[in-house]
Amino acid sequence: MLLFFEKEIIVQRKILLIVGNTLLILAVIWLYFEPQKEIPTVYTPPADTRICLAKDDTFPSSIEHKARMKELGIDCATLYWKLNAPDNRKHPYDWVRFNYLDEGYDVVLVLIIDGGGKTTTIGEDSNTAVGNLQKVLDGHYDVALKEFIAVIARDGRPIKIRPFHELDGDWYPWGIYAQGNSPQMLVDAFAHVVSLFSEGGASAVTFDANLNRRDANRLVLGDAEAYLPQLRTLIQSVSFSTYNRGGTSKDHPYERTFQFEFRPAYNRAQQFIGDTPINVAEVSTAGILSPKIPWFRRMLQDIKADFHHTNEVTFFFGEGTATDGSTIDWGLKPKDHTAFRDILEAFRNTQQTKHEEE
Repeated sequence: MLLFFEKEIIVQRKILLIVGNTLLILAVIWLYFEPQKEIPTVYTPPADTRICLAKDDTFPSSIEHKARMKELGIDCATLYWKLNAPDNRKHPYDWVRFNYLDEGYDVVLVLIIDGGGKTTTIGEDSNTAVGNLQKVLDGHYDVALKEFIAVIARDGRPIKIRPFHELDGDWYPWGIYAQGNSPQMLVDAFAHVVSLFSEGGASAVTFDANLNRRDANRLVLGDAEAYLPQLRTLIQSVSFSTYNRGGTSKDHPYERTFQFEFRPAYNRAQQFIGDTPINVAEVSTAGILSPKIPWFRRMLQDIKADFHHTNEVTFFFGEGTATDGSTIDWGLKPKDHTAFRDILEAFRNTQQTKHEEE
């Protein structure tokens, strides 16, 4: 009788061992395939997330842009600066200084290094641009850059520079997938620009590397290992352009939350840049399949709760182009301005409360 029970115990132990090993194997498989998520452990919170408003081509002048910023309670301007535009060559940086820095605004300057006033802030998604990174490396733009840098150095006030924006595309001539360009050429061109600023004494400048949330091949940072680790040594932040295009064309039939679009790029970037801030360079929603204000409210709630390395967001309220060629209105209706200001204020208040609790 005793022998029978001993055998039964041995059998039970073997069963438990098999079950335990099976669960362990399943757990390992789950951890391996589970998408990376930021672990919400104890961390040092960044300064309050800075909110910026882009001055795109839909604002006729800085006067209208600043009026909208004041109305929305925003004190950071993201400006698109065309290096070789005739007026900018005649008076490098003056427009930025007089209209924004002198009036106390923070500035993020999207530096458009191209052949004149032709390039706009809206990419031509249907056409692959002819690359210009070799021109950058050959010093083709050095004279204009040095003139520009000299004024920034003399001014001495802090500013963030964002060269080669949406660098993982093919729709701008500096994109790594534009004709004749490559990831290594982009890294070398970025390093060249940074070195010119350093040699020119512009010590108050910080640099941001901006990517689209999906690259020209529709992948999330498909070739990131070929450029992000190298760029990390040159920059102080990474940023992504991300939009909800739901309902704008047959290619975008579904509503997408900010979390849905931003999370994959955020997670993948962290694999290569660690604790470097990961910010939002441009964001908006088409507002076709759902109202804009609730979408923005949820976006800011998600940033506060889930994206601890995000400390800057630029809202883009201009026009865009859908994949079918139609125009997308990313802006707010006048009736929504007060509600948008209110959600920004609520976001800032919750940030302050969270810092006090840390």
